[in-house]
Amino acid sequence: MVVTVVRPTLWLEVQLTDATNIKKLERKDSRLHLYLGKNADQPQIQLNDQLFSLEQLNWRLNQLPAQDLDTQYTVILEIDNHLDMGTILDMQTLLREKGIAKIIYKTRQAPT
Repeated sequence: MVVTVVRPTLWLEVQLTDATNIKKLERKDSRLHLYLGKNADQPQIQLNDQLFSLEQLNWRLNQLPAQDLDTQYTVILEIDNHLDMGTILDMQTLLREKGIAKIIYKTRQAPT
């Protein structure tokens, strides 16, 4: 049996923030990887191989089964280090309104 893992092409430049305390994600079931960065100086969100604005992502999340959002999905956010905090707070608010309870912020290990 052959299994192929397809990783999305990253259309955004994302420089992760450094962190000193990092935990590994244990369960790897239903995950949504969202990349937040800038494309042509405009905040953009990438889900799979598609770029979205915040309003477009709201529409896309409405397409997912509502009962699965709060219990099944873990959202992993990879956020550009230079993105303004207002965009990040808007994203957090949208995810909370959709009932997504688990949000993980991906960072890189800070140099020691």
